[in-house]
Amino acid sequence: MMHPRLPEAERKMMHLGRHIRCRLTKRQKRKYRAMFNEAMDKHESGLQAVRLVDDLIEQNRPLKW
Repeated sequence: MMHPRLPEAERKMMHLGRHIRCRLTKRQKRKYRAMFNEAMDKHESGLQAVRLVDDLIEQNRPLKW
């Protein structure tokens, strides 16, 4: 059983810089992609991967003053 938001999370992961609104280094992109793939391998449903993408976007988003 796949999580219903998994396709959306995969799309956001591909274009993470667009959702964070700042530039990511290649090292960061590789690291985040590896974390995403690891979460997908561990949990069949993809819930952990969906949460990971949401957390990454929230953590890296610049503060609005």
